[in-house]
Amino acid sequence: MIVKTNHLGALAAAVGALVAVGLLILMLVLVVEVRPAEATFPGKPAKIAYEGNDGNDAEIYTIEPGGGGRVKVTDNNTDDYEPNYSPSGKKIAYSGSDGQDYEIYTINSGGGGKFNVTDNGTNDYEPSWGSK
Repeated sequence: MIVKTNHLGALAAAVGALVAVGLLILMLVLVVEVRPAEATFPGKPAKIAYEGNDGNDAEIYTIEPGGGGRVKVTDNNTDDYEPNYSPSGKKIAYSGSDGQDYEIYTINSGGGGKFNVTDNGTNDYEPSWGSK
Protein backbone atom coordinates (compact mmCIF):
# COMPACT_ATOMS: atom_id res chain seq x y z
CA MET A 1 0.00 0.00 0.00
CA ILE A 2 1.33 3.43 -0.93
CA VAL A 3 0.52 6.40 1.29
CA LYS A 4 0.42 9.86 -0.23
CA THR A 5 1.48 12.82 1.91
CA ASN A 6 0.74 16.46 1.32
CA HIS A 7 3.88 18.48 2.18
CA LEU A 8 2.40 21.60 0.64
CA GLY A 9 -0.22 21.96 3.41
CA ALA A 10 2.39 21.67 6.18
CA LEU A 11 4.62 24.23 4.44
CA ALA A 12 1.72 26.67 4.05
CA ALA A 13 0.87 26.32 7.76
CA ALA A 14 4.49 27.01 8.77
CA VAL A 15 4.70 30.08 6.52
CA GLY A 16 1.40 31.36 7.92
CA ALA A 17 2.65 30.96 11.49
CA LEU A 18 5.87 32.84 10.68
CA VAL A 19 3.94 35.68 9.06
CA ALA A 20 1.66 35.94 12.10
CA VAL A 21 4.62 36.07 14.50
CA GLY A 22 6.33 38.69 12.33
CA LEU A 23 3.22 40.89 12.32
CA LEU A 24 2.87 40.55 16.10
CA ILE A 25 6.50 41.64 16.60
CA LEU A 26 6.01 44.58 14.22
CA MET A 27 2.91 45.70 16.12
CA LEU A 28 4.77 45.54 19.45
CA VAL A 29 7.66 47.58 18.06
CA LEU A 30 5.31 50.23 16.70
CA VAL A 31 3.38 50.48 19.98
CA VAL A 32 6.61 50.90 21.96
CA GLU A 33 8.09 53.38 19.49
CA VAL A 34 4.99 55.60 19.33
CA ARG A 35 4.98 56.36 23.07
CA PRO A 36 6.18 59.86 23.95
CA ALA A 37 9.65 60.27 25.42
CA GLU A 38 9.80 60.48 29.20
CA ALA A 39 12.13 62.42 31.48
CA THR A 40 14.20 60.76 34.18
CA PHE A 41 11.62 61.98 36.69
CA PRO A 42 8.00 63.03 36.13
CA GLY A 43 7.35 66.68 35.41
CA LYS A 44 8.69 69.31 33.08
CA PRO A 45 12.26 68.62 31.89
CA ALA A 46 14.76 71.01 33.45
CA LYS A 47 18.48 71.64 33.18
CA ILE A 48 21.01 68.97 32.27
CA ALA A 49 23.73 68.22 34.83
CA TYR A 50 27.17 67.21 33.56
CA GLU A 51 30.83 67.14 34.47
CA GLY A 52 33.28 69.39 32.67
CA ASN A 53 36.86 70.51 33.03
CA ASP A 54 37.39 74.13 34.09
CA GLY A 55 41.07 74.08 33.07
CA ASN A 56 42.23 72.82 36.47
CA ASP A 57 40.01 69.88 37.35
CA ALA A 58 36.57 68.33 36.74
CA GLU A 59 33.59 70.32 38.05
CA ILE A 60 29.81 69.86 37.95
CA TYR A 61 27.79 72.16 35.67
CA THR A 62 24.15 72.55 34.68
CA ILE A 63 22.85 73.88 31.38
CA GLU A 64 19.49 74.41 29.69
CA PRO A 65 18.53 71.70 27.17
CA GLY A 66 18.81 74.33 24.40
CA GLY A 67 22.38 75.19 25.38
CA GLY A 68 22.04 78.44 27.35
CA GLY A 69 22.15 79.28 31.03
CA ARG A 70 25.28 77.34 31.96
CA VAL A 71 25.95 77.32 35.74
CA LYS A 72 29.13 76.06 37.44
CA VAL A 73 27.68 74.18 40.43
CA THR A 74 30.94 73.05 42.07
CA ASP A 75 34.07 75.19 42.23
CA ASN A 76 37.03 73.67 44.04
CA ASN A 77 40.51 72.26 43.42
CA THR A 78 39.48 68.59 43.33
CA ASP A 79 37.72 66.46 40.72
CA ASP A 80 33.92 66.15 40.81
CA TYR A 81 32.18 63.50 38.66
CA GLU A 82 28.96 61.64 37.91
CA PRO A 83 26.20 64.20 38.68
CA ASN A 84 22.73 62.83 39.29
CA TYR A 85 19.63 64.98 39.93
CA SER A 86 17.34 64.26 42.89
CA PRO A 87 13.72 63.43 42.00
CA SER A 88 12.69 66.98 43.02
CA GLY A 89 15.46 68.51 40.87
CA LYS A 90 16.58 70.65 43.81
CA LYS A 91 19.73 68.66 44.64
CA ILE A 92 22.51 66.98 42.69
CA ALA A 93 24.42 63.99 44.04
CA TYR A 94 27.95 63.51 42.72
CA SER A 95 31.24 61.77 43.40
CA GLY A 96 34.04 64.11 44.43
CA SER A 97 37.57 63.86 45.71
CA ASP A 98 38.26 64.94 49.28
CA GLY A 99 42.01 64.86 48.57
CA GLN A 100 42.35 61.31 49.93
CA ASP A 101 39.67 59.33 48.09
CA TYR A 102 36.30 59.80 46.39
CA GLU A 103 33.18 60.46 48.46
CA ILE A 104 29.51 61.02 47.63
CA TYR A 105 28.27 64.59 48.06
CA THR A 106 25.01 66.44 47.50
CA ILE A 107 24.74 70.08 46.51
CA ASN A 108 21.90 72.44 45.61
CA SER A 109 21.23 72.33 41.88
CA GLY A 110 22.10 76.03 41.63
CA GLY A 111 25.28 75.61 43.71
CA GLY A 112 25.94 75.97 47.44
CA GLY A 113 24.83 73.79 50.32
CA LYS A 114 27.47 71.09 49.73
CA PHE A 115 26.99 68.09 52.03
CA ASN A 116 29.34 65.10 52.43
CA VAL A 117 27.10 62.02 52.44
CA THR A 118 29.86 59.42 52.77
CA ASP A 119 32.94 60.08 54.85
CA ASN A 120 35.21 57.07 54.91
CA GLY A 121 38.59 55.83 53.71
CA THR A 122 37.33 54.13 50.54
CA ASN A 123 36.38 55.34 47.08
CA ASP A 124 32.65 55.92 46.61
CA TYR A 125 31.29 56.36 43.07
CA GLU A 126 28.16 56.57 40.92
CA PRO A 127 25.52 58.11 43.19
CA SER A 128 21.93 57.48 42.20
CA TRP A 129 18.69 58.60 43.84
CA GLY A 130 16.37 55.74 44.68
CA SER A 131 12.82 55.53 45.86
CA LYS A 132 11.42 54.67 49.27
